[in-house]
Amino acid sequence: MSIRSFFLAALLTVFAVTGCGKKMWPQPVADEEAFTLRETSVNRFENCLQIETKIAGNADNLDHFVLQLEYGQCQSCPFVAQEEQIFFLSTPGLKKSNDQITLTFCPKKIPERIRLVGYNRYRQLPASVSRVLTIIRGK
Repeated sequence: MSIRSFFLAALLTVFAVTGCGKKMWPQPVADEEAFTLRETSVNRFENCLQIETKIAGNADNLDHFVLQLEYGQCQSCPFVAQEEQIFFLSTPGLKKSNDQITLTFCPKKIPERIRLVGYNRYRQLPASVSRVLTIIRGK
């Protein structure tokens, strides 16, 4: 084997072993891409609900919401969603202004309690879940 062939083989071996770096699909950086729902509140007017929430973190990564509804359970029981409604940013009744979200929803029947779940456009990141909110009866 000539010296030239030896160096060429050594160079190819080094190149093959290092592989020009590790090849992986890009992953979102959770600290920069995640968000959480803060200060969620609900107001009832007539047969509609107005839900407001503030988003802490990267609000631009909000993909959609799921509104979970619970009917007729005891207030001290664990929350069990009996119905879910999906709301995209383009859904009528949903308004986004920077980190403030306002959702107006008129269900067929007013629930006892609700919970809002916000999903990130990066599916690898966990959803953000609001606290359980009780609907005040009246009117």
